[in-house]
Amino acid sequence: MTVIVFRDGVIASDSKIISRSWTAVAGFKKVGARIQRGGGDLFGATGETAYAAKFERWMNSDEFVKFIESGLSDGHPQLEPGARDEQATGLIFTPDNSCIRIEGNYPAYEIHGDYFAFGTGDLVAIGALHHGATAIEAVQAAIDHDVLTNGPVQSIDRAAMLESFNTVDAVMALATA
Repeated sequence: MTVIVFRDGVIASDSKIISRSWTAVAGFKKVGARIQRGGGDLFGATGETAYAAKFERWMNSDEFVKFIESGLSDGHPQLEPGARDEQATGLIFTPDNSCIRIEGNYPAYEIHGDYFAFGTGDLVAIGALHHGATAIEAVQAAIDHDVLTNGPVQSIDRAAMLESFNTVDAVMALATA
């Protein structure tokens, strides 16, 4: 199962995946980032691991750009031709720290808040966030207190990611000058 938490430009998640017989089998990447000039989107996916992999591919495709440029008017995005996923949730945290939620076969929608938590450990994580925890600390609290959530914690800090990206850009500009 999954918990995904966002606060102050940081997305974090657990990494546990389970088999259909409810046996913990491995770890899996549940969060990612799409770097763009002037900002970056952070994202996470819950549900089947195949969905998470499809969601990451879609996030890094031109179809994602078209979806965002449509102002969410396209409703539910089609992650792959001819297929819609009804049992999963994708979350996109934009540079203004709002959250676009793509859930099941429903239209995508935008939500706003100081912090977010989704998935099996969300109640524990929300409680931790309410009491000042970072995104990483809130995921760790869910791991400690929710039987379906397990580590290690994965996280991406948008500011650190963009700083690293801008440093690489500057070095590449100097190398080609």
